[in-house]
Amino acid sequence: MVCFSQDCFSQTDRHQIFQQVYAKLFAREYNKAKHQIDFELIASKNETDQILGYVAMMYYLSMKPEKNNPYEQIKVLEKLKQLANNSDNPRYKIYVEYGYALFYKNLNKKTLFIKTFNEALHLLQQYSDENFLLSNLYCMRNRLIFEHVNQKEKLQNYLKSFEYAKKSGNRVNISMAINDFLVYYICDQKKEAIDSVRFYQQLYYWNAQKVTYTAARNIMLIVYDINQATVLTRQNKTEAAIGIFKKILDENKNKPDIADLIFSVYTNLGYIHSSNKNYSEAVAYRLKAYSLRHNKKIPVFSLIILINNISFGYEEMGKYKEALQFEKEKNILIEARFEENNKILEAFYQSEKKKSILEEKNKMLKTERYLYIGFVIFSTVIIILLTLLIRYRRKIYIQKNKLLNAEQARLKAEQEVIRKKYLATTLQLSHKNSVLTEIKNKTKEQSDINIDKLLKEERFLDNNFDQLQQTVLEIHPNFFNQLKIMSKNKLTPLDIKYASFIYLHMNNQQISNYTKSDLNTVRVAKHRLKKKFTIPKEESIENFIQNIKII
Repeated sequence: MVCFSQDCFSQTDRHQIFQQVYAKLFAREYNKAKHQIDFELIASKNETDQILGYVAMMYYLSMKPEKNNPYEQIKVLEKLKQLANNSDNPRYKIYVEYGYALFYKNLNKKTLFIKTFNEALHLLQQYSDENFLLSNLYCMRNRLIFEHVNQKEKLQNYLKSFEYAKKSGNRVNISMAINDFLVYYICDQKKEAIDSVRFYQQLYYWNAQKVTYTAARNIMLIVYDINQATVLTRQNKTEAAIGIFKKILDENKNKPDIADLIFSVYTNLGYIHSSNKNYSEAVAYRLKAYSLRHNKKIPVFSLIILINNISFGYEEMGKYKEALQFEKEKNILIEARFEENNKILEAFYQSEKKKSILEEKNKMLKTERYLYIGFVIFSTVIIILLTLLIRYRRKIYIQKNKLLNAEQARLKAEQEVIRKKYLATTLQLSHKNSVLTEIKNKTKEQSDINIDKLLKEERFLDNNFDQLQQTVLEIHPNFFNQLKIMSKNKLTPLDIKYASFIYLHMNNQQISNYTKSDLNTVRVAKHRLKKKFTIPKEESIENFIQNIKII
């Protein structure tokens, strides 16, 4: 059984470079991942790439096989926080909280982790495209507090991690979530759990085959074999399980990058032989696992359990001196882990404290600087105002003359507008008189003429196109010239007429009534006009003409 020691990797759902870095880290291609983090994320001119680059660096530092250096992680966290504080993007606070959650998880500080977990969870749930981060956040929580929650809560957390992983669409992430279910049901002592184990084992294999990155897919298939052998061990089919474990060892010799998986194989073989009371063989395999203890990917708690089992095996073999030696080493490891975590937290606290003091000093300096700048600005404004006041008095007479000239020009323009309106009204009255004369003549010639119908038709007519054109000219004299400039083809008088109707916000029915033509004719005319202006299909002729900028 493999409960992955590395934390699931953080990223946004749509960030392709982040996805690539995640796949490389999962596949243990640390140098490739580091190169991509340095040159494609942190060195990028894009602010989002930079901040995600530091999140990726947090994972690189916690996952690389060399000895972990938490102080490097503190420096990365400071960079991460600095970038977020200097930005107006509220989403960046998510990555800061996520970085802190990862930092506390690595130190096994459950209380501090839960605090940052809740902060990050609250922020992440405000966005619909952060499912990958949400899945991985639950992934970290499941591993850290595994032994502190009941079975129902564990299952709920696994379901949340799996649902978010599916939404993210990342196959590696989905496999990690499925593996959690496998671990849960393999550890379950109930008989009916074996059906769930088979289901999730098949689902895991099917999903692993869908992973496109070959190196990552190979890691998943090794995990599949380890889990398969673990299930056989639980079913007391130890010979078959041993065969699978030895096959994994034969196929993966001299591969230090998967030391954590080989560690798992040796510890499982040790468990099988110990269960069969073959303590000599069990200790031999556990010592092979112990030889990999310097690989940082192996969790400290797994190493403590291993050393305890080695001590137990020596004790059962009657080798009490060796048993005592490993028992002492276990206690030293526990104490060292505790002291190291405390030192790191103290260094982290001092770093945060220094930053807080510097921030306060900077705030005071900024306040003093702003006060000085404010005084200089105030004095400058007073001088400028006095200067302007003197100049203002000198310019009063000139401004009065300008205002008087402007008023005279305005009155003249108003008189011109009134003259044009008077002319338009005169023409309109003339048109109405001609209509009345026509009606009078028709009544003399025909006794059964429908006068109401004629009047109703004339009620829709304001004047002929000359009056309509005059109205447009009064509002925007250059309208017709602008139409001709913008047209790709020569406009006919009929085209200009319809353009004027549209410009005056007349609908199809009103145009039909005015021109005494049917609605289809109006539509055809508009379509022809749209072609002459080469207007895109998605834009209407009405929107185009009514938004013409008149120079």
